[in-house]
Amino acid sequence: MESFLTQHKFHHVFKKGIICAISVWLVIQMTVAVPSALAADAAEKTKAVLDNSIAVLPFENLSPNPDDVYFAVGIHEEILGHLTKIQNINPISRHSVLPYEGSDQTIPEIASELNVETIMKGSVRYTDSQINITVQHVDASSNNQLWSEVYERDLSGILAIQAEIVVHITQALGATLSAAEKERIERVPTQSLEAYVLYLKTKVIPSVQGENKPPIYYQILDQVIALDPDFAVAHAFKARGYALAKRTIRPINGLTPDEMGKVSFEHAEIALNLDPNIGLAYMAKAEIHHSHLRKAEAAQAYERARQFNPNHMHILGGSGLFLSSIGEHDKAIQLGKRVLELAPNYGVNHYFLGWMYMNAGKPAEAAEQFRLGNAIEPNFTRTINLGLAEILLGNETEALKALRNAEQLINDKITTRGIARLAYAFSRLGQREDAKRLFDLIQTRIANGNFINNSYLALAYLSIGEVKKAQNLLNHDPYDAFNTLNYIKPGIVDGVVE
Repeated sequence: MESFLTQHKFHHVFKKGIICAISVWLVIQMTVAVPSALAADAAEKTKAVLDNSIAVLPFENLSPNPDDVYFAVGIHEEILGHLTKIQNINPISRHSVLPYEGSDQTIPEIASELNVETIMKGSVRYTDSQINITVQHVDASSNNQLWSEVYERDLSGILAIQAEIVVHITQALGATLSAAEKERIERVPTQSLEAYVLYLKTKVIPSVQGENKPPIYYQILDQVIALDPDFAVAHAFKARGYALAKRTIRPINGLTPDEMGKVSFEHAEIALNLDPNIGLAYMAKAEIHHSHLRKAEAAQAYERARQFNPNHMHILGGSGLFLSSIGEHDKAIQLGKRVLELAPNYGVNHYFLGWMYMNAGKPAEAAEQFRLGNAIEPNFTRTINLGLAEILLGNETEALKALRNAEQLINDKITTRGIARLAYAFSRLGQREDAKRLFDLIQTRIANGNFINNSYLALAYLSIGEVKKAQNLLNHDPYDAFNTLNYIKPGIVDGVVE
């Protein structure tokens, strides 16, 4: 089995019980792109309309007070969340329907882009403690209405309305709704209307740096939990947020990654003790287990998460990345492709699938996914990975072009660890001056208080040939097991022992 230059064996580096593990792959020689016939076949499959499928477009806000927009946003997101709990339907993810908010495209046009049979649109109006929700479920091929309903109730009926809409959607699609699924959808998450309304307000708080949430998000969740300590879903969202912050090393309230992991695990356990059927709580536990190399426990938790939310984009994607990291490549790629069905226009998912292909030793397929993701929206990380895939394919000119493009995308929001990856990628092409320039930028950032964990700092040192410093750092990093650096290749930097 060969790479584009020489035969190199890739291996996991484990030292003296250190939790940090660097998993590396053995690349199968691939010198040509995917044959055009296969690419055409893949494109045709992508265009296939999903059975029992629906895209619920963002609800229009008709509330007279603009500040009440969180009702429209929150109810829309809650309905989509319920739909992910149903095995026998194909609900398009929130990320893929958001671009159609206020769109003047026709129903058939939107359905064609999302590969769905049906579309739902609606509106929400809140005034004087009354909630009015109007929905229309439309068959995309004929543009005919399958059903419509106007729900007018006092605010206390908001939870029942959501469950009724989800059940009606399932019936209209002709899908089977199991008794357990129906029970999970109709379960009342809180007896406190005040807590639930406050919880809906978290839905309008935009993410920063991917899925990470700003401090106000957690402040509101804490207020929700204070109003109702038994609000299991609120605990689950807090657990998931802290797990993600630990994984991406973006501290909340000044906590260390280890401290954030403890908070996440604690609230996941609280959520599941209150309601053992919450997929996001299991996902939070899975991510914490994974970050501490408890692979069996992580696998079990991810499996439970998929059981309760079989069509949740983040749960399926997280599961796929985990399986990829432990060598279950076929299962991982299957999940990655499934995520793209549920979110066909979301570039991040092309990155995830590309990463899975990279881990599986398939750089040609990986490069194609990175290109597809960048065609949706140019992205720093995807562009670096495209460069690395081109390196593995022996396409040095294309690789250098990609890395130069990635450098042009650097701004204050790009993480220091991302810059370390780019420096390393440049060193793979022998571009030591570029690597040194980026290394100096990393040192400046660190001096200004930017955080970088030891594994990525080791990568930066590898990029300038400081092997002993890199090896020492790799032996003292307890936090980076989740972010395994699969692209480290022993022997690329002089002095690294095979």
